[in-house]
Amino acid sequence: MNETKKINHNLVGYNRALVFKQDLSTKDLYILDKLYRKLKKYMRTAAKIEDIDKLKEVDKRVRKLEYKLQEAWKFKRDKSHHKYWYRIPGCTCPIYDNDELLGIDMERISPNCPIHFEGN
Repeated sequence: MNETKKINHNLVGYNRALVFKQDLSTKDLYILDKLYRKLKKYMRTAAKIEDIDKLKEVDKRVRKLEYKLQEAWKFKRDKSHHKYWYRIPGCTCPIYDNDELLGIDMERISPNCPIHFEGN
């Protein structure tokens, strides 16, 4: 870990130790900024949508974006570490249960979730 490395980026909102552990560059942080802005946009958009099919499209975009975030953080692509899909407005899947399952190849899908339950 090189904490003396020069980074021309405001690290507010980022885990400073993780930034240095992953040896992220200023360019990497700008890429992360862009990806997190896109994620916020998806979430704001989802909050305004009532059409379930459109919410499912947002879900697909969020899941793809989670892989891009992992790559930008220089982590291995791993679906079991995704945590934004169940925070999409309109999703009723249990947040705390899914938080506890992070890193395990399992998801808790609510049978009442209009986005993720396959029976819908």
